[in-house]
Amino acid sequence: MKRKDKSNSEFSAGSEFSARSGNKYSIQRLIGEGGQGCVYEASCEGEKYALKWYKTGTQGRPEQKEIIENLIRRAKPSEAFLWPIDLIEHGDEFGYVMLLRPPGYLSIPALLSRKAEPSFMTICKIGYNLVANYRKLHASGYSYCDINFGNVFFDAETGDVLICDNDNVTIDGMKQSLAMGTIGFMAPELVMACENHTSERPSTVTDLHSLAVLLFYLFMIADPFQGELVNKIRCYDLAAKVQIYGKNPVFIFDPVDKSNRPVKGIDDNAIIFWNLYPDYFKDLFVRTFTDGLHSPKKRVQEIEWQNAIIKMMDEMITCQNCGAEVFYNPLIEKSHAAHTCWFCGNSLCVPAKLEIGDMTILLNSESKISEHHIKRNYNMEKTVARITRHPTYSNVWGLKNESTQNWIYENSSGEQQIVKPGKSATVSHNAKILFGEATGVFRTKGEQ
Repeated sequence: MKRKDKSNSEFSAGSEFSARSGNKYSIQRLIGEGGQGCVYEASCEGEKYALKWYKTGTQGRPEQKEIIENLIRRAKPSEAFLWPIDLIEHGDEFGYVMLLRPPGYLSIPALLSRKAEPSFMTICKIGYNLVANYRKLHASGYSYCDINFGNVFFDAETGDVLICDNDNVTIDGMKQSLAMGTIGFMAPELVMACENHTSERPSTVTDLHSLAVLLFYLFMIADPFQGELVNKIRCYDLAAKVQIYGKNPVFIFDPVDKSNRPVKGIDDNAIIFWNLYPDYFKDLFVRTFTDGLHSPKKRVQEIEWQNAIIKMMDEMITCQNCGAEVFYNPLIEKSHAAHTCWFCGNSLCVPAKLEIGDMTILLNSESKISEHHIKRNYNMEKTVARITRHPTYSNVWGLKNESTQNWIYENSSGEQQIVKPGKSATVSHNAKILFGEATGVFRTKGEQ
């Protein structure tokens, strides 16, 4: 293996080496360099991969190699994780191979800089996919240890996510974890453990705090702890960060302690976006960032985030005037008032609804019914039905069966007919669809 410069771990293009598996990899180019090491594009038998090579004297220690070896032996929690798949060794140094991140994926900082402005629906999909995949990680017995917005990437069109830097992942609670986290995302107890040199280590409960911070950045485009208290600090150094995130963290929307409210003209993203989301979603942030700050068991679990985000995706209204997305509020409809578009100020018409148990799906022109709505299995990727317009009568809508099962459609008079796969059931007030595992009821006349 040839290096450009012996002062670092940068290898020359064309350098070849063998992995522990016997696979042979060839360096193509340097992708990036950080504190731990360098990441390269490498090829093996015509396929492209990413290779992370640890710098001598940084994370390239036996404990880190043991973590990598363990991850390679065990299956990755899902396809969203760019998981270590091969180990490279050279003397006392080593690196690992993982799948290469496809082009087009963006980072959360791209949202902060407005290089990407996905719709609310796409943001919800990103949030849901992040939560669902971290839930799979934790269910596999792992803790991520360093959730932050530098480790996740998203597709701004589909909402698909990729999670990288998995070399920090360890079996939950294991002491060999080398990562403590990234300040700003670390749970307060970890910040203070670093400050006081105590033995507290990352775990699934500290991951839950970091995940909530990540979600706050995604949905609010803001830091949940940077408000008036931060703006009063003249020297924002490590000691100040320990105070803000460890010793005395105050959520900017704490309903009781208002000392750290976002400052108008500085923290405008937080002010604007917070007011656009439904209360049941915001309440999850309040719980994690108030009671959960010092009582880790009170932090919001992934399944709660999933339920709230699904509800938000199900209950969006599209403005007929400008196309902006607005979250439905049943209290507004019950009061016989109109929803108002946050962007253009237009009064909105609430579309027809499909009620399945305690779930309400607003039937916009692009609405889909997922397998989760029928089976409650959190499979949001498999579509079983979608809203369609009648080919002749533009004001008549139907729900197209995209499953492999027959449905039974029952109109408001009790008459029934079979809806085969590929066929549609007319959206009509109080008509029912018997999906098998569940029954849906159409509502087209407002709050019942």
